[in-house]
Amino acid sequence: MSQILFRVTATTLCVVRIGLAQIDIQPGSEDLFDRIENEVEELDELDDLQWLQEHPYDLNRVTRFQLQSLPGVSAEDANKVVTYRRKVSRFGSLEELERIPDLDKRVARRIKPFVMISREEEVRGLTVDLRTRTVRDLQVRRGFREHDFLGSPFKSYIRLAAVKPGVFETGLLHEKDAGERMDDGLESGYLLARSVGPISRLMIGDYGLESGQGLVLWKGAGFGKGGDAATSVKKSARGIQPHRSTDEFNFQRGVALSTEIGFNESTLDLTTFFSSRRLASTVENQGVSSFYESGLFRTATEVQKEEGVRETMWGTRLTISSGKGWVTGATMYKATFDRKLFTGGATSSPQDHSTVAGVDAEVPLGDLLLFGEAARHLEGGAAWIAGMRIALRPKGSAVFLYRSYSDDFANLHAKGFGERDGTSNEHGFYLGLELKPFAWLVMNAYVDLFRFPVGTSVLPAPASGRELLLRGEIRVSPSIDLSVRYVAKVTQTMANFPDVFGREVEVLQDRVQDRARFGAVVEIARDFRWRARIEGSRVKYLHNGAHEDGFLLYQDVQWKMHTGLTVETRLIFFDTDSFDSRLYEYENDLRGVFSNPALFGQGMRWYVLFRFTLSEAVSLSIKYAETQKDGVKSSGSGLNEIDGDLDNRISAQLDLRIGDR
Repeated sequence: MSQILFRVTATTLCVVRIGLAQIDIQPGSEDLFDRIENEVEELDELDDLQWLQEHPYDLNRVTRFQLQSLPGVSAEDANKVVTYRRKVSRFGSLEELERIPDLDKRVARRIKPFVMISREEEVRGLTVDLRTRTVRDLQVRRGFREHDFLGSPFKSYIRLAAVKPGVFETGLLHEKDAGERMDDGLESGYLLARSVGPISRLMIGDYGLESGQGLVLWKGAGFGKGGDAATSVKKSARGIQPHRSTDEFNFQRGVALSTEIGFNESTLDLTTFFSSRRLASTVENQGVSSFYESGLFRTATEVQKEEGVRETMWGTRLTISSGKGWVTGATMYKATFDRKLFTGGATSSPQDHSTVAGVDAEVPLGDLLLFGEAARHLEGGAAWIAGMRIALRPKGSAVFLYRSYSDDFANLHAKGFGERDGTSNEHGFYLGLELKPFAWLVMNAYVDLFRFPVGTSVLPAPASGRELLLRGEIRVSPSIDLSVRYVAKVTQTMANFPDVFGREVEVLQDRVQDRARFGAVVEIARDFRWRARIEGSRVKYLHNGAHEDGFLLYQDVQWKMHTGLTVETRLIFFDTDSFDSRLYEYENDLRGVFSNPALFGQGMRWYVLFRFTLSEAVSLSIKYAETQKDGVKSSGSGLNEIDGDLDNRISAQLDLRIGDR
C-alpha cells in the first residue's frame, strides 16, 4: 500500500504539470452508469444519448414526453419547460432554460446538450453520417494462441445513417467483435418514416419498443437506481424506437407503425407491430435451455448458438394522453417459437409460445404524480409495479415504489425496475429522496428493500437484501464542485459450513458491502479542468467473519485546445484483495463505446484520449489504454486470458457528416 501511495503522490505532481483540463464528459455520465457492474462495451442507453446529442430536439417543438425521457429530468421538470414555452411563444436561446421559474439550473444544464434552437422559418435539411471504428488488443489472448477463435483480432464497426428531421431516418450498421469472422458479426438496419398519410411513424427493419414501466415491452435496460434518487426509477416510454446500438439480442426485426388521432386536448396513439428473428440460445434435446445474450460468436461452440430459436411475434399498444399530463395505455403481444423454451422460473413448464398483456397509467395530481403498470403472462404469472412521486416545496422531491414480480412471470422482453435482471421472482420497496436546501447543495438518498421468494439454480433458497445510498453534491464556487457518496448493500449467498455432527451443509449468509467515495472537479479555466476521485470498499461475510478491502484513486486532466484538438488523460491506482472486492470506474472513450473496467488486485491503469476536429464535417478520435497488475503471471480467464501483467488496447474512430450540422 505504501508503494502505491508513493506512486500516487509522484504521479500527481507530474500529471498536474502536464496540463489541467478536460473535455465535457456526458452530463451526469458517472452517476448514470455507476450502477452497471460489468464490462460490456456496448450499451443501448449510451447510444441513444449520444445519437440525441448529435441530432438534438428542437426546443420549440420538443414534447414533454420527449423531455422527461432524458436522464435526470422528471415529468414535473418537463411540464415547467413546456408551460413556460406556451407563455413566451418560443425560446430565443438555450440560455433561456436557466431563467424558467422554479426549474433547477442543474436540470436546465442537463437538458441543454439534447436540444437546439432553429429559426421559425428554417427547414432542417438532410444529414448523412458515417462512423467507422477499429479496436485492437495489443496482447495476444489465449483464444488466438490456441486457434479457438475463428476470426481476426480486430474489432470493427461501421455505421451509415441519414436523417431529415420530421420526414425520415435510416441507418445501416455492421459490427465484428475481436475473434469473429466477418460473416458472424452483427448486420442491422432500419427505415423510420414520419407522417406517411394517416401513419405518424412507420418503422421497417430493426427496432425496439417501450411501453409503460417496462413490464410488457422495453428497448433497453434503463438506468435504474442511481445518484438521482427521486427521478431515476420512473421510466418514460418513447414507443417505437430505431435499433441503433450493437446489442445483438434485445430488439425486434420486422415492421411497426403508429397512428395518432387528436381530439379536444387529448391524443390517441395506436401502435401495431410484427417481428420475426432468430435469437441466440443454447439448444439441448431440441429445446432451449438458456438464451445467449453476449453477442460473441468467436468459436465453433458460440457460432452454434447463433441460430438457436426463431421468435415470431405480433402485438399492439393503445395510448391515450391528455393535455393535462395524464397518460393511460394498454399493451399486448403474442410470440411463438420453433422450439420449446425451458427458460422460465422454477414453477414454469416448457412453452413454445408466450402471450403477455398489461395496462399502465401516469396521473399528475398537483404536486403528486402517480404511476404504475400491471402485466400478466397468460402462460405463467403476473407482475406489477406502482409508485408515486411527491414534490416537496420549495425544493425537493420524494418517490415511493413497490414492485411484485412472480417467479413464473417469464417475459423475455420485460425490463422492469428491480435489483436483478429478468423482471421475475422479486418483491421490493424503494424510497428515494432529493433535497436542494441551498443553491450550492443537492442531497440524494434512497433505501431499497428486496427479496427473492423462490430459489434458483444459482441461489437454491429464498433470499433477501437491502441497499442504502447517501449522496451529496456541493458547489463551492462556479469553478469547484465536490461530491461525496456512501453505499451500503446487504445481499445473501450460499456457503458450506459444518453442522454439529461435522457434516458440510449449505446455509445462507449475509454479504455486506460498504463503499465510500469522494470526488472533486476544478475548472482552472474555461477549457481546462482537473478531476479526482478516491474510493474505498469493504466486503464482509457475516457467517464466517471473512472480509476484504478495496481502494481506488484516480485523477484526470482534460485540455480543450482552440486548434480543434482535445486531450484527456486519466491515471488510476487500485488495490483490492480479490475480484470479490473489485471496483469500477466509468471512463470516457470513443463515442458509442461504453468503458467501465473492473479493477482488482494491485496495480495501475492509465489512458490518453485524443479528439481531433479536422473540419465541420470530419473528426477523428484515438485512445490508448493500459492496465498493469503487480505480481501476476496472467490476466483474464478462459479464452480471454493474456500472459504477463500487461493488458493494453488501442482504438481509433473516424466520423464524417455531410449536410446541416
